[in-house]
Amino acid sequence: MAEFIPKPEADCLVPVPLHLKSKRPYNQALELAKGMSDIWGIKIFDGAEWSREMPNRAGLNANERRRLTADAFVISQDIKALNVAIIDDVCTTGMTLARFSQACEFFGAHTLGAYTLATVSEL
Repeated sequence: MAEFIPKPEADCLVPVPLHLKSKRPYNQALELAKGMSDIWGIKIFDGAEWSREMPNRAGLNANERRRLTADAFVISQDIKALNVAIIDDVCTTGMTLARFSQACEFFGAHTLGAYTLATVSEL
């Protein structure tokens, strides 16, 4: 991805954390961030997590996805005053990215934008 899109003026790349109920043994967003970090030379901030148990996002329709609240994520205070670029594997409705961005801002960061590998045009 980093070879095809402009490098952001970010202090760090922040991957969306793996959902608590995920059956995957790894976080695709973190793996994407690692490759982008290698090419861009921007460090990764892997200090975010889901704040509580909730339904897996993959099984939800668009209306259910839009009910996600900004307090769904907690982020280490170490992010304070950093310019961040959010990384995720897929954007379906954009709600996870929007809420994750709000959480970054709540914990003191400035979100420059979000990068995803794929988007879904409709649910």
